[in-house]
Formats: sequence, C-alpha cells, structure tokens
Amino acid sequence: MSSKARVPISLDEGDVRLDDPPDHGYGDYHSPMASPLISWRRMTSDWTDLENKFSPGRKVSDFTMPEKMLEATRPCGDTFPLDHQETGRSEQLSFGETLFNLTNTLFGSGVLGIPYAFRLAGYLALPLLALTVVITAATAVLLGEALDLAEDLPSEESGSRVPRQQRDFVFLSRLAFGKRGELLVGLVTGLEVWTAMVTFLVMSGVNAASLLGTGPKPVILAFTLLASTMVAIPMRAYASISLVALTNLLVALLSFCTYLLRLPDWAWPALVDAPQCPGDLARAFGLMIFCFAGHPVFPGVHQSMRDKKQWRSSVSISFLLTLANYGGLGLFAYLVMGPSLNPCFTLNIAHSSWARRVTSLGFAVKIQLTVPLLFGAVIAMLPASPPTRGVRAAIDHDSLGATLLQPDAQAVVRPTTLASRFCPAFWPSVLTAVTALSACLLAGDVAALASLCGSLLVMLTSVFFPVILYLRLKFKTASLRGPAAAAVGPGMATLCAILLAFGAFAGVSGTYFAVLDLGKSNF
Repeated sequence: MSSKARVPISLDEGDVRLDDPPDHGYGDYHSPMASPLISWRRMTSDWTDLENKFSPGRKVSDFTMPEKMLEATRPCGDTFPLDHQETGRSEQLSFGETLFNLTNTLFGSGVLGIPYAFRLAGYLALPLLALTVVITAATAVLLGEALDLAEDLPSEESGSRVPRQQRDFVFLSRLAFGKRGELLVGLVTGLEVWTAMVTFLVMSGVNAASLLGTGPKPVILAFTLLASTMVAIPMRAYASISLVALTNLLVALLSFCTYLLRLPDWAWPALVDAPQCPGDLARAFGLMIFCFAGHPVFPGVHQSMRDKKQWRSSVSISFLLTLANYGGLGLFAYLVMGPSLNPCFTLNIAHSSWARRVTSLGFAVKIQLTVPLLFGAVIAMLPASPPTRGVRAAIDHDSLGATLLQPDAQAVVRPTTLASRFCPAFWPSVLTAVTALSACLLAGDVAALASLCGSLLVMLTSVFFPVILYLRLKFKTASLRGPAAAAVGPGMATLCAILLAFGAFAGVSGTYFAVLDLGKSNF
C-alpha cells in the first residue's frame, strides 16, 4: 500500500481509533451501492499491481496503526480531500469514461428479456421502449441535480464529510428526510438488488440448462453457491473481470444476431399480431424498465466526473446508445422469430447450432460474474458484527466498493474484499439459502419475475426516488434563500408531476399483472 494512502489524522481533529471512528453526523456511513468505475488510465497497471497491492495475506492489523488513518478534511474543501482529490485531477473520469461507465451500467444481462417484450407488445414495443428511455434518462438528470443541490446545503447538514463517491440514494434520502427516509430507501434499494440477483440467477439457470441438457434447478443451485463464494474476490480484481463480463455479453449478442441473419425464413409479423391484451403492454414495460435499474450506482459516476456540467450530455448519449442497442436487438429478433420468442431468447436457437453454445455460454459467464457483486451489496446491508464495523472505520486507499468499477483514485471506508465485510457467517448462509430457494421456486417464471422487479422496485428506485429526492432538496435549498425564492419552476413542476403520475400508473398495473402471472403458475 502506498504511503500516500494512509496518513495521520490532523491534530486539530483529534486522534481516531478503529473502535472509535469519526462521527460527522452520518455515523458509520457505508454505501453498498458505491459504484467502482472504469478509468482508462488505470487499466494498464491493474494487471501488474493486482498481486502486489492486493495480496490475500494482508492482515487486519495493517489497518490498526493510528498513523495509517485518513487525514481530516478542511472545512471548505472538497469532501475527504485526499491526495488524489487535491492533485490527481487526471484520475477523475473524463467525458468518454463517464459515457462508457453509464452505458456499461445500462447494457446488462436484462437484455435477455427484451426480445420477449417485443413479442408481448409487438411493434408498439419501440415507442414503449423510447418512452422508458425518456423517463429514466430524465430521472437520471434529476438525480445529478439532486447531488448538486446537496452541495448548497450548510456543511453541518450536507454531510460534507461523506466521501463524494459514497453519496448515493441513502445519502440523499438522509439529507432530504432524515434517518427514517434513509432506512426506507435503503430497504427498498436492498430489496431491489436482491430481487434482481434472484432474477439473474433464474435467467442464468434457464439459459445454462438448455446448454447442459438438464433442468434449471440444479444449475441454479450450483450457480448460487458459486456466486456466494465469489464475493471473496478482491474488488480491484473486478476492474478486469468487468471487462471480461462485458466482452462475453457482446460475443453472445453477436453470435445470436449472426444466427438470425443466417435463418432462411423470417416471421415478418403483422402489425395486428400483438399485443393480445392491454396487460401485455404493462408486462412489456416491466421487462423494459428492469433493464434500466442502474440509478442506484449513478451517483458514484456523477461524483467521479471531472466536469459535472457534462452530466446531462453524458446521460443523453448513453441512454440513446442503449435505446439503439435494445431497440435494434428486440426489433430484429421479433422480425425474424415473431410470436415464437421465449422469455430467454437463447432457447429459440436450434440445439445443434454452434450459436446456441456460444450465446448460452456467453450469457452464463456474464451473469455469473455479475451476481457476486449483487451478493456482496446485499451482504453489506445485513447486520454487521463489531469487528466488521471496526474495520469499516479504517481507510484503505486500495479498497473499493460494490457494483461496477470505480476509479483507482477513490478512497473509501471499507476493507479490501467483500468477504472481510461479512456479518457473522449465519447471515450469509441464510441469504444464500433463501436466494437459492427463491430462484428454484421461480425457475419457470423468469418473465413475470423480471416484470415484477421492474414494475415495482426499479420503478421506485429509478423513477420515484430521484424525483422525490430532487424536489425535497430543491425546497430545502430554496428555503435558505428566503421565503420569496421559488423552489421549482412551473415547467419542472409539470415534468415531475408527469413522471410521478405515469410511474404510479405503470408501476401499479405492471405489478398487478406480474403478481397475477406468478400466482397462476405457482398456485
């Protein structure tokens, strides 16, 4: 570990010990949703530094020396102004890196359900997907503005001591609504992550079972156990693993598209073939918004940007790219296969085709490398033992957090591996058992499960929470300027009202039909 990473606390702040961490009004703040991001400048050195910097043999005692603790921040500077924040401007994310991380967050394994959404909604799926992109892009912009508004609050209120890349929904909800809001948002976000993890395991089981020629349940059990052990992988390793996962996804999609192009007969469905009933539109919308569940990690991207004024442009371009990817794939698959599309489109590929093996294997690897990150995020939300809480108070410049890949420059309050943040072994065991059981029980309902997660939980975290947090922080900052200050203009108020109204309608209807589908197949 570099000497710059661990320096003494300044004398005016007092001595800080592992069992008595500094409290700046936010207690032992720890964001399981902090997103490790990709920085071009670090990728060349990650391979060579991996073994030396992140040796499994490093001991907890490395963190206990007072002289290795984080230097206190200045009251008027950037929060936690470490070496990299004061002098390491080149290590912040450029516009291109921000764009890549946003696109990488959006373009994930949920793409497996997009062609099936086109089967449900027919050609109406294209405008429905465009509407989904417009709504979620607008809330992503509002989320960035909410983070900017947090800077305008007084330092004692704004949580200025919380590291910038630890500022997420939980952080904003505490600023906006206090501890109760923090608890509510944390619970909903954790439930969303867990439900997405179960959905991905079901997708992976169904997908891999077709490749292995067996039922999905044994595969789901094996993948769940494997994922529960992979959380011990050091987070820095995911700087390379994430690129491997993305490569597998692209190879799988290319293989599927090549297979479609070589088919001699296309379905060319008529305009009136779908949807069969209004409920199919709600189901399709749930599948689509499930693919836009990246909002909990957007704050980490926003706070890592070199120029935050480019946030709106980055969001617009990345969401347009995602619209082109999802829309192109879904429409292409629907034109070729029409109403025969399955909830996992890998099942539509002929058993004897090489494309089925390549596509299924690519998605299996992609999902298996993604699920441990979700596992670790959920584990970090469970009750922690006292030793774990103590280690969280120590600052390790080389330790990173949980869902994508963060810049190497970030220092966060957490140990090097997900495993070292474990609560007592009882809780991870219970989580593994409940996850495996839930995934096995829902193995035949992947479309309904994904639609439920999208319509209920992703709708809350990607539509409702950003709008509500923005409005609340806007009113709080306006109150500081006096009673005559306008909090929200009429245009913005109308936009927020439309987002909330449509989100409520689509969320309730989609949740209703998803629960109905789950009930029919299980009871």
